[in-house]
Amino acid sequence: MADKLQVSIDLMMHAVEKWNSAASHLNSAVARRPAVEIGEAQAGTFGLALEKYAPSPGYVSDILAEGEVICRDIASVLKYAADTYAKENGAFTDGINKKKQEL
Repeated sequence: MADKLQVSIDLMMHAVEKWNSAASHLNSAVARRPAVEIGEAQAGTFGLALEKYAPSPGYVSDILAEGEVICRDIASVLKYAADTYAKENGAFTDGINKKKQEL
């Protein structure tokens, strides 16, 4: 049982790394926002046609930033759970070893 629990804890920590990685990727995408914004000078002849899309980069950036926060929150909860399981597993193992010594 302890081996299975350790494998589960390891998998949870792997998931923590992946959620944090996803958050970092979202953060990188937010940082690239200025590269996709098209100003009036760049739009030239298409300025009027692109006008209604001007808020899009800001909107997408806001959604990506929210996603980053959510990914970090999920990673934090998983890490807390993994740490708690590891702590409880250690206490359980210590209790079993203590009982074995008493016998």
